[in-house]
Amino acid sequence: MKSHTPPTLLAYRYRDAANYKAHGEALLTGEATPDLHRRLRENLIDHESFIPEKVGIPALREKLYGGGGAAASRDDYLLHEFVDLREATRPEVATMTPIGEVEEVVMRFETRAKESGGRWQGIAELLLDLGLPGV
Repeated sequence: MKSHTPPTLLAYRYRDAANYKAHGEALLTGEATPDLHRRLRENLIDHESFIPEKVGIPALREKLYGGGGAAASRDDYLLHEFVDLREATRPEVATMTPIGEVEEVVMRFETRAKESGGRWQGIAELLLDLGLPGV
């Protein structure tokens, strides 16, 4: 009998300079093991932040600024906060489409850290790399 591997949910959030928050989740195939959780956390900026565009995860800034109303401030930044890597619930699996495999996504974080000499690049370099105006 074939065993079922539960999908994984990567929970993260964007917090702007005024402390407004947008929460997001990415559904991943494969199981979230303690080792994968540790490897991901070790390859974040200060063990908590990342730039989603650099690892193929959807950015959340548009949730705050995309629908009109509020506009991004020059004090806002690209960093998103890692919240959790856990088994996805049935309702989450039923309503979301996987964006990749958990092992592969963790490897993207590891590759990004290695490319930056063991840590992510400075924010100014990242802005230029993403084609965004500097600060």
